[in-house]
Amino acid sequence: MVGTKSSSIDRNPIAAAKWQPAPTAPSKVTDKRAFQGLTCQAEALAPDDLADIVQTAIEQRIDQAVLDLVLTREKRERVKLRTWLAR
Repeated sequence: MVGTKSSSIDRNPIAAAKWQPAPTAPSKVTDKRAFQGLTCQAEALAPDDLADIVQTAIEQRIDQAVLDLVLTREKRERVKLRTWLAR
């Protein structure tokens, strides 16, 4: 996908206080991705904790002004389409 970037998700202090860290392990020598450091298995986390971590990471990376603009445009387009379809 053009314009995408992968990154690690660091656990923030608030989340870390909520749950015990999941077990970590060195990355496999056979893993050809450009990653260095410890890895953590997502399935070792409780589903709610994993959802919180992912939600927080997404929210930290979203430009809220751009999102608001897109949502406004989407709402306007939805109204136009409903009006057009109601004819």
